[in-house]
Amino acid sequence: MDFIKMVTSFVLGGGLVTLLLTWGLPNIIQKYIQGKIDRKLDILRIEQEKELQKEIEDIKYTNSLALAELNNNFKNEYQKLEHHFSVKMETLKKEFDVLPVVYEKVVRAESFYKNNYHGQKLNSVALQPFADLKNYLTLNKFYINEEVYVLAKECEKTVFKMAMAKKKSKEVNLTITEMQFNEEKFDNYSKILNSQIDDLEGAIRRVLKS
Repeated sequence: MDFIKMVTSFVLGGGLVTLLLTWGLPNIIQKYIQGKIDRKLDILRIEQEKELQKEIEDIKYTNSLALAELNNNFKNEYQKLEHHFSVKMETLKKEFDVLPVVYEKVVRAESFYKNNYHGQKLNSVALQPFADLKNYLTLNKFYINEEVYVLAKECEKTVFKMAMAKKKSKEVNLTITEMQFNEEKFDNYSKILNSQIDDLEGAIRRVLKS
């Protein structure tokens, strides 16, 4: 009876070992190895995620710097354009105020030396209309259209020549020929100035209508 139990135990024990060797042990080893692999993969995945997250943060930071620089550049350029536009508008407004005055001063000077100046000395009073025109053009040069400015300066020069011709025609001790010569010069300058004033008026009208 004891022998039978011993044989039975041996058979059963050997069978259990065989069973474990056949089915159980390989599975346990495989699970153990797979577990280690899974843990390494988890660690690797976490490290990769950290690196990826760092790269993303770096990209975000770089982009934020670039965006800030773009915004700053845009603001600077916008301010420059705004200032340029403001200056341009002020210049245009000033030009619209100045041009009629230029024409007025040319016509006043022309009228004075044709009708009110009788050949007396060219003192400060006699030269006042010419000086007013000359000074106004100088002070407002940057607000005057280039074409208008050139025409106005031509008028200015002719006004002075008119004044000088009128003065010489009235000087004492002149022969009749000399007097007539200077009077003809005055009349000639007067005609030239009339033509120049017409050109000046046309140029001013074109600017004001543009």
